[in-house]
Amino acid sequence: RFDPALYADYGFAGDTSGAYRRHLAWFADRLAAAFPGSASVLEVGCGDGLLLELLERRGFGDRLGIDPGRAASGSPEQG
Repeated sequence: RFDPALYADYGFAGDTSGAYRRHLAWFADRLAAAFPGSASVLEVGCGDGLLLELLERRGFGDRLGIDPGRAASGSPEQG
């Protein structure tokens, strides 16, 4: 059984890096060129969902992200 307390202090601040944001934009462009917008996307380790947001802007409608951190839940109370 997963113990969420293991990630109580987990945080991911990669979104603050310009180089990381450019890398994700490049990656989203590559995915958009390789797959139709109707493709389903599962991102494991999505952090705050930036890549999923970029994919939405490129026409992907069916996206799901999972991450042990609070940023993925959108709530400071949940881990």
